[in-house]
Amino acid sequence: FEPECLTVSETQALRVSNTGTATHNFTMGKLKVDLKAEDDKNFNALKFEGFKPGEYEFFCKFHKDQGMKGTLVVVK
Repeated sequence: FEPECLTVSETQALRVSNTGTATHNFTMGKLKVDLKAEDDKNFNALKFEGFKPGEYEFFCKFHKDQGMKGTLVVVK
């Protein structure tokens, strides 16, 4: 993931997309998000809004052991 640490305000939208050629996943356990993100020909960007302040881990369940993880920090 690039970047692996994101800081956003609670009113800001977050848009996530897969621009590569491999299938990935975007998981955020606290928010019960578990989405498969196929290559850029088959994947529509994801948009999330209204996060409550706090820290949220995100990762690719297919490649987490290879370092595909990060943190979303939501501020007021």
